[in-house]
Amino acid sequence: MSQPLAPPIVPVLTRLADVQPETVAWLWPGRLAAGKITLLVGDPGLGKSWLACDIAARASTGRPWPDGAAGSAPVNVLMLSAEDGLADTIRPRLDDLGADVTRVHHLAVLRCGDAERPVLLSDVDAIEAALDQTGARILTVDPLSAYTGRVDTHRDADVRGLLAPLAALAERRGVAVCGVMHLGKSTQRPALYRAAGSIAFTAAARIVLAVAADPAQSERRILAPVKSNLSRPPEALAYTLADGRLVWDGAPVAIDVETLLAGPQTGPDRDEQTDAEAVIAELLADASAWPMPAREAQQAGEAQGIHERTMRRTARRMGIRIERVGFGSRGRWVWHRPLAIGDIPASPSPVAESVSGMSAMRDHTHIQDNNNIEDTKTAIRARARQEMADARRY
Repeated sequence: MSQPLAPPIVPVLTRLADVQPETVAWLWPGRLAAGKITLLVGDPGLGKSWLACDIAARASTGRPWPDGAAGSAPVNVLMLSAEDGLADTIRPRLDDLGADVTRVHHLAVLRCGDAERPVLLSDVDAIEAALDQTGARILTVDPLSAYTGRVDTHRDADVRGLLAPLAALAERRGVAVCGVMHLGKSTQRPALYRAAGSIAFTAAARIVLAVAADPAQSERRILAPVKSNLSRPPEALAYTLADGRLVWDGAPVAIDVETLLAGPQTGPDRDEQTDAEAVIAELLADASAWPMPAREAQQAGEAQGIHERTMRRTARRMGIRIERVGFGSRGRWVWHRPLAIGDIPASPSPVAESVSGMSAMRDHTHIQDNNNIEDTKTAIRARARQEMADARRY
């Protein structure tokens, strides 16, 4: 008896002209967006769980955000927290942070008949049912690693298979997901690769924020952007945990996330960085010289015996934006003066919130001369190799 023929595979296409453009719906502008995944990454003991509670508290009451951005209408929050007790830790923290605890809900277990088991991220249907029951617009998961089950968190395919349904759920329901993660141990890796486990965690998130001790003030913590696919990266913010309370500083902090995650410096390295700060401060005094070719800034440092890597790190920590303009042999690196605090928008601009997420990214590369791009694959590959070689230097 012959087997029935399988139905043919047919492509399902969407014409972009039929897609209605939408702006990003921000809960916390630049840091927490409806329908998207945000990650908070950092070492243990720095207050990441406090931050998750602070987000829940502010969202539940509609109070302003730590950077001064206006709050929205109060929303309900669903929390998954595996490490802290509800009665002795989470509830007291929420009370201290001024939360409306009638709007905050916690999900720990799932019941099937008389049996109960812990909830996992793979339980998308159950999580959606909990969102239905609570009407929550924010889902916090602290830490993500406690809810991955038997998934190998170091395998890209496994992590993508776990997070893709969660990302689809967030987008479908317009829920902002805030996941807490630990950092990997290697301080030599770029910030984008520091989250523990597979790079797929960072790839799935639209926003990644790092938490680390301030290299200059060990008792202070910094919340700095690592990745921002939806807008220009937000300013870094500082807070302290004083007497068991989370207290935010009033002003943004000019620090580069690579410097932040490299940890404090001492001895000769710190002395060289201090010299670099003096050289850069002198360069900043002449506003007419900016934007400044990177080579000129490096030469100013070399004249004082300062390594170019130290100059770059110090410049970024001082708020200087370094970008590449142009392609291949025509390309060059340029330093841009930091904006004065009064010139920095309090929230992403309407342009940054537009549908074109790619145009709102970090602007590492600007195309100046499209007419000079050859149409051959050989030329394109050669330029890509040159870009990668240049990028390694910066």
